[in-house]
Amino acid sequence: MNFKYILKKILYAFIMFISICLIIFLMLKLMPTDPVDTLLGHKGVSESTKIDLRKKLGLDKPVLIQLKNYLIKIFTKFDFGESYYGDRKPALSLFLKKFKETLKLSFFSILLGSFIGIFLGIKAAIYQYTKTDYFMIFFSVIMISLPTFIIGFLLKVIFGVYLKWLPLSGFNSIPKMILPIMTISLSLSGSILRITRINMIKTLEQPYILTAYAKGLNKNTIVYKHALKNAAIPIISYIGLSFSFLISGSIITEKIFSIRGIGSLIIEHFNQNDLFVVSCCVILLSLFVICVNLILEIICSFLDPKLKL
Repeated sequence: MNFKYILKKILYAFIMFISICLIIFLMLKLMPTDPVDTLLGHKGVSESTKIDLRKKLGLDKPVLIQLKNYLIKIFTKFDFGESYYGDRKPALSLFLKKFKETLKLSFFSILLGSFIGIFLGIKAAIYQYTKTDYFMIFFSVIMISLPTFIIGFLLKVIFGVYLKWLPLSGFNSIPKMILPIMTISLSLSGSILRITRINMIKTLEQPYILTAYAKGLNKNTIVYKHALKNAAIPIISYIGLSFSFLISGSIITEKIFSIRGIGSLIIEHFNQNDLFVVSCCVILLSLFVICVNLILEIICSFLDPKLKL
């Protein structure tokens, strides 16, 4: 049963990835920018030169043939084309060079954001309808309401400008990593706190939990071993869904703190109409989000056998 469920989820993920590739291809075709004009410029280039380049790029072929070649290059060679500018590096190499910074930022942010949200959400559920619970709810509402760039700006002003405790930009040392990671972590933690609180309250009211209390089991054992395990499914699912937000939040945060990651790469090449690089970034970021969600869904299937039915 596990194998069939996992196979079905992998198939869904593959179909989703194919769909994203199709959408990106159509967007490239619908863009008013001509790749040939972008590559050659507009300064007295002969028509024959344009025709030759169009043939070289395969743009002279019917759209369906172009689509077939586009998908074959992606799935067999992982070839997303070349940058229009400079020494025309492969789009994939440009992506990989910058992605490590974005991945590092995203990884530590999701870890810290999940820890803060789950820990505070559990405390709010345990102390329901007390001052502690109301404070957690207030914190959650504020974090959900504030856009990521506002949180980043406030942290930068408070800890970088006024207190001068932390550097204002960069990501190449631990002190420089703190503010960007805190920006995304706080932004994520509000929603995770809310989801955790709701599901922990429901779980703590279940008969088997009340029975465990009646038998005199240790409170921490009941909460963290029994209740949290059963409340974890929707929490993990939400964390998976929040990865798309995490990527967009990372791009904004990179801009705020001058981090040379995927955000700067997309903005720089989008402004230059360098569509192959931009499309490569979008496709691979989408693939990253799909893979993370797939892994989390598989984890959830092991935690809750009912999901496999």
